[in-house]
Amino acid sequence: MIKEFEKAVVATDHKIINRVKEAEKLVVEPARRGAAHRFPTLFLLLTAFGASAVFYSVERFFEMWSLTADRPWLILLIGVAVLVLTGQLHKQLK
Repeated sequence: MIKEFEKAVVATDHKIINRVKEAEKLVVEPARRGAAHRFPTLFLLLTAFGASAVFYSVERFFEMWSLTADRPWLILLIGVAVLVLTGQLHKQLK
């Protein structure tokens, strides 16, 4: 008797959870996607600005750091090392 009751409760819980997930998809997803689809140029410009600001700040950081100011090969080695490390991390997380 108790197991049947537990099964009924679990089945009801799953139905409620599925209804909430469906409602979330209907309400939240359009709002989440709406801004990017309504203003694609704005998002493109903000993304381009963010990426160029990061690149510029990294460039300025390396210019200020006296160790890399006159050694572009050191910057290249640091960049390759970062790419190798992130690649290894990606492999391990997969």
